[in-house]
Amino acid sequence: MRIYIVTGGAYNDCEVCAAFSTREAAEAFLPVCADDSEDEQVLEVLVDNPFPLGFQWKVWLHADGTPWCVSRGPYSPHHGDEPQDHEGNFLFYVFAETEEEAVKAANEKRLTWFKENL
Repeated sequence: MRIYIVTGGAYNDCEVCAAFSTREAAEAFLPVCADDSEDEQVLEVLVDNPFPLGFQWKVWLHADGTPWCVSRGPYSPHHGDEPQDHEGNFLFYVFAETEEEAVKAANEKRLTWFKENL
């Protein structure tokens, strides 16, 4: 079972505002949790599973989608779905079992982000 947690604040001030059974309900609640920091986000969590979708991977991609650096690390709820753009290279946090699956998932997120933002 998946739940969607709405968080607000950043770093040490991050807190859970609410939890929902659907992403739509969680996203609808975001304005209620909003403050001036603009750090609120929706996190998808699989209940009763310490590694909900595999391991969390940090994937750097060049703008053309080729991987630059891929590393597996400990889970952190502070990483959202939005990529971080660093001089034309994009950083994505994804869940996957293998490095190959992580690169594929990051590229899928990259394409979706480009379609929605360019």
